[in-house]
Amino acid sequence: MKIFALFGLTSCVLLSKGIVPIDMGRTSLLDIGIYDVRCQAFNGKETQFPAGWTGDDPETGTVYTLGHRQDDKDALLLHSPWKLGAGKTWVDYRLKLPKATPITLEFSIAMRHGCVSPTGSDGVTFAAFAFEPRETPKQLHKEHVTSDAWKTLRFDLAKFAGKQCIVRLQVDPGPSRKPDFDFSYWGDPCIIAGDDITASPANQARELMKLPAIKATAKASLLPLNNTNRNGIVPGNILPCKNTLIQDKDGTWLFTYKAKDCKIAYRYQPKTGTLDDFTMTFNDEPPMRIAVGSGLELVKPATTKIVDCKQDGDSLKVTTRHEMEDDVLTATWKFGIQGKALTIKIDADKPLVKSLRLGTALAPIRKAFQTPYMGSGLMYLQANKLFTYRRLDWTKSDATKVGADAQYHAKTDGTRNPLHEEGYIAFSPNPGEVLPNIPFEPSKHRALLGPKIILDIWGPRGGNFANDGEALRELKDHGIDHAGVIYHIWQRYGYDVKLPDHIPANPKLGGEEAMKALGQAAKDCGYLFALHENYIDLYPDAPSFDKKAIALNQDGSWMKAWYNEHTKVQSFVIKAAEAIRFAWQNSPEINKRYYTTMAYIDAQTCGSPDWRVDYDASQPMAAIARLKVKTECELYDYMRKVHGGPFLGEGNMHYFWAGPCDGVEAQTGGEDQAPFLDFNLLKVHPQMTNHGMGYYSRWHTQGRLCWGFDAGTPKRRDKYRAQEIAYGHAGFVGNPVVYNPDWVASEHHIMHAIQTQYGTAKVTAIDYEVDGMMVPAAVALPLGLLSRQRIKYDSGAVIWINWNLEPWIVGKHAIAQWGVLCHAKNATVWTARQEGNTFTDYAECDEFVYADARTHFDMPYLINQKPLAEIKLKDCTYVGDGKIQISYAWEILDTPKRPVNCFVHFLNPKGRSLDKLTFQNDHEVPGEWNNWKQGDQFVTGPFTLDLPKNYDYHDITIGLFDATNRKLLRGSHFDNLRYHIGRIIVNRDKDRNIVGTSILQPDQVKIDSKQKLLDFSERVTPPGTMVDFGKVATNGAVKIQKSNDGQLVIFTYPRKADITIKLNLKAWNLNGSQTLVAKAPMTQNDLGPVNFTIKDGWLTFTTGSLNSGRFILKSK
Repeated sequence: MKIFALFGLTSCVLLSKGIVPIDMGRTSLLDIGIYDVRCQAFNGKETQFPAGWTGDDPETGTVYTLGHRQDDKDALLLHSPWKLGAGKTWVDYRLKLPKATPITLEFSIAMRHGCVSPTGSDGVTFAAFAFEPRETPKQLHKEHVTSDAWKTLRFDLAKFAGKQCIVRLQVDPGPSRKPDFDFSYWGDPCIIAGDDITASPANQARELMKLPAIKATAKASLLPLNNTNRNGIVPGNILPCKNTLIQDKDGTWLFTYKAKDCKIAYRYQPKTGTLDDFTMTFNDEPPMRIAVGSGLELVKPATTKIVDCKQDGDSLKVTTRHEMEDDVLTATWKFGIQGKALTIKIDADKPLVKSLRLGTALAPIRKAFQTPYMGSGLMYLQANKLFTYRRLDWTKSDATKVGADAQYHAKTDGTRNPLHEEGYIAFSPNPGEVLPNIPFEPSKHRALLGPKIILDIWGPRGGNFANDGEALRELKDHGIDHAGVIYHIWQRYGYDVKLPDHIPANPKLGGEEAMKALGQAAKDCGYLFALHENYIDLYPDAPSFDKKAIALNQDGSWMKAWYNEHTKVQSFVIKAAEAIRFAWQNSPEINKRYYTTMAYIDAQTCGSPDWRVDYDASQPMAAIARLKVKTECELYDYMRKVHGGPFLGEGNMHYFWAGPCDGVEAQTGGEDQAPFLDFNLLKVHPQMTNHGMGYYSRWHTQGRLCWGFDAGTPKRRDKYRAQEIAYGHAGFVGNPVVYNPDWVASEHHIMHAIQTQYGTAKVTAIDYEVDGMMVPAAVALPLGLLSRQRIKYDSGAVIWINWNLEPWIVGKHAIAQWGVLCHAKNATVWTARQEGNTFTDYAECDEFVYADARTHFDMPYLINQKPLAEIKLKDCTYVGDGKIQISYAWEILDTPKRPVNCFVHFLNPKGRSLDKLTFQNDHEVPGEWNNWKQGDQFVTGPFTLDLPKNYDYHDITIGLFDATNRKLLRGSHFDNLRYHIGRIIVNRDKDRNIVGTSILQPDQVKIDSKQKLLDFSERVTPPGTMVDFGKVATNGAVKIQKSNDGQLVIFTYPRKADITIKLNLKAWNLNGSQTLVAKAPMTQNDLGPVNFTIKDGWLTFTTGSLNSGRFILKSK
């Protein structure tokens, strides 16, 4: 659909009747803003929701929400009702189609990943209809779906050309009428009228740039939009403005905004006693309803009257009376205007409110966006060229669940809390002016964390903490100076076992002395050091278990937390106010024993305050999410004081804690996310110092990783780092590569140089490149053209990041995909493509110069390209009583370098966890692994196994692994280096009892493995290639550190490689009279002088085979 379609008089008439005119081209149904959602229980009760409603209905369980994405498609989540009885849910889009052909309805259908299982959903019946108004709905398609793979369907709507047409999408639980976990997705539903074409993005961008509101702010600094807690969550405004509140002659109240960019007026006409009494006028355009479906939901039906409406200073105070059959509730509303936001405050005098809804804007086309680090809710109203967002303040709310709506749940005694809410609804041509501020003081540790990378260790290496201490010392000896360490697995009973009891350190992993040695090593290296603590999960087998500390569900039952699949023990949620008590029992002693200088707590910062709310009516602030705001802030402050440094946590929804929490691993939508930077850079970045883009396994699309097979390529490393830099994060090195000094050095040197420029800086501009133009998010976001970003900071740094497939030419640099360029007063950084398609890294700051020709890329995890064996199914026989006997035939192809183990996974799409496991048959490998020779043949088994009762077939996959990774085999690859060797078909009688099995061979089963062995040579320069970086030239990687006494300390990577280093005499102020000495690794003992030559303005030397730890160049 063309973005600049204008709605004329005829269109306005149609819109007034809820009919949306459709343009030529492609129109996404996800962008339609006027539609009807209904649900009907199978017992006949029908519920109709307000026009344009979106949300999760607490009464029926019906869901209509946007902003979802699965695989390569944007999706609508439509969930059938379940709370008042199972039934069907449908949405009607009333459209006026153009008089053109062809016209096609296109959509894909699938279940959400992971929801179909024996204990979850049994699938959903999808149905689609198309019909003229007042006609009987005509069914286009009906199908019961259990798969999470997209199925795309297309239907001809030519007979409706030039007519009004209702398109209906419908779901129900299917024949079983079981609605549990029925998360059903409609992927990329759209109408295609005529040719599927779109206008030139460049032309669209130019037209948007001409809009007066965009022109007025084009050169303005974004500093006014950087986060402030001065006005709670209410957004900032770029330009100076004037806000007024006046009453018109007709009794209408006007809340107005005036500035150079535009005029906005919120008009209030007291009628219904809801926010739907407001309309909004943008400049001289027709008014629009801004809060359809808003209002209070009480515990019983009520009639509403407005009993008072008067001005109270800069606010309008409105009192509403809600009369129920046997009670009366009085609500007091206060409305104001701040910048472009209508501010809202409401109190109720009795605890009789179930929910408050802020409603939604009613617009023909409204595009919903998923905002990284914030979530859903941001919308673009295409006809008005306005963004809108609304939410309630989680630090002020007395609700149980709080967002754009507030839900007041009953406590264990059946009572509710009185309503109190504060929030806003905002409209603006600029998305940054509707995004919420975070109502906390910023972290006081940003300067400390700003220049450091984080090493995330899940060790211990070799089974002993002390080994990790030596590994840290080795990293320090490689010139890695600015780091913090989070150490996860160390607890007395093991990871996530018998929590919240942590100490002493696990004796099986080295115990107390080894852990002290690790803490001392971190201290000696100057690294911040935190141990993983957990005060949210309470296990019943913990020595400190106290059932009084467990949070309660509404029915009084214990609230479940993490389930440990290894120990088979269920933990329970610790009450918010009790968490600090368990910290008192552990944290001071942890700090005293192990020399911690930083704190880390698992889980708590990754969720919103309304995650796991305690309903225990005997406790203060029961069923109020804000209790966690209070107690978590107290806990985080306590952890800072005990450990004497910053407090870090787990990331995801961490913006709720930005400020009280000093930093997290910044998990978001994964590697394929759409790069909309503004919320994170403007709101989160000024509050806290986050690192990385999430754990590697959560960032990678496929989840479970096989390093050296589908993870760990140079290109993937570039991609992860480019996203870190785009979002203003600190560097992060995850556990799979934390023991690789060359990898860590590269991350450290590049990220430290750039972090010194933006770690504590504020953003002044965020622009996106479109066909050579730099445009703001107000232009780039509606067009979806966000793949090239230029960010300016008040430090003077300018950073370019390219997510686009095509190189971006900036000055003399060709920034390839996932490349970056930073220019600043005291730093220059790039990952870019040089002449001859050579990729290089360069980082220069006050401390050092780092140059990497990428001729060496240390990948010890790289999978051997030669398969170790071919393993086939030898026999699988049903032996009765639900059991099989199975054996495997082996042909050896190569000898392993390390001890290997064998696993056998039986799989079904409805199986448990991400692996889809149904059962396993892991067993020892045949013979002696170190004596394997090509051509050897073995048989393992037979093994007698029980067949699970709930599955009709099991795919048999087998694989080998050693201490580093899974290994390459010959055969049919399934996924994650699991190889498909057959499928067991379970035969049953009419009562579903197992009566036998049959076997399908691999060539009889279609397996579509999306995982392929990646190219680990891409972006690696041919060995020996010299690259001239200006100040230095090398055929390896080198860090040249400037010391206070005028010496140059030179580190080379990898140490054992023979590398040539050339220093530009003029750039380094050298005259050839210097001496060069090699130093031994770790001890820094002299290894003797190193010869060098002076020629053509260069000082040149080679590292030879000295295995030097560093070289010292100093004047005689």
